[in-house]
Amino acid sequence: IKQLLAGTGDLPVLPEIAIKLMDELRSPNVTAARIAQYVKKDPILAAAVLRVANSALYGGRSQITDLAFAMSRIGLMQTRKLILALVLRSKMSDTNVYGSVGAQVLDHSLAVAFGSRLVAEAARVDAEDAFLCGLLHDFGKLALIKALRESAGIRNGDLSADQMALVDEHHAQAGSLLATRWGLPELVGLVIRDHHRCDAPGAPQPSTACVSLADATAHKL
Repeated sequence: IKQLLAGTGDLPVLPEIAIKLMDELRSPNVTAARIAQYVKKDPILAAAVLRVANSALYGGRSQITDLAFAMSRIGLMQTRKLILALVLRSKMSDTNVYGSVGAQVLDHSLAVAFGSRLVAEAARVDAEDAFLCGLLHDFGKLALIKALRESAGIRNGDLSADQMALVDEHHAQAGSLLATRWGLPELVGLVIRDHHRCDAPGAPQPSTACVSLADATAHKL
């Protein structure tokens, strides 16, 4: 798997705004104004945050146009989830790179992320860790799809059934390697590695179980 991934031109890269956002939200001094400084650089993201803040879900009687105020209404953690989901969905579903399967992987990952958070809240496990692990649990599939398409010279269409079987078999290992490459917390890499085998030695039990249950449920929907 390492050789296959090493042979690809570029591994999937977490968009810069996603990395900045995760770093900022780990800071004890994080504020909506600081997060807004990053988000307002991307008009599409900024518009999405304002749209959510002004939706009936958050019960706003007056229209908000200030991004920092919008984030305060939504809440910083909810803003984080929203932005990560939007960024990854828009930046990593290029059909020329991932074929039609890329968008399917991302849609499934979003469902698992929110499902993992719900399970974690019910089990009193860290919901933010569970959300991030759920969001990224299948990103090894994207890395392998990209590598296999490049090695086979595929520019249009999707991988064969045999190639996709290889992706399914090895995506957890590839995702764990990708998490290390991205410099993500060790917990994320371990959950990605073990989300299909919760009883594996060294698996972080609570977080892995949350993602595994959400993943299994999403596949049945």
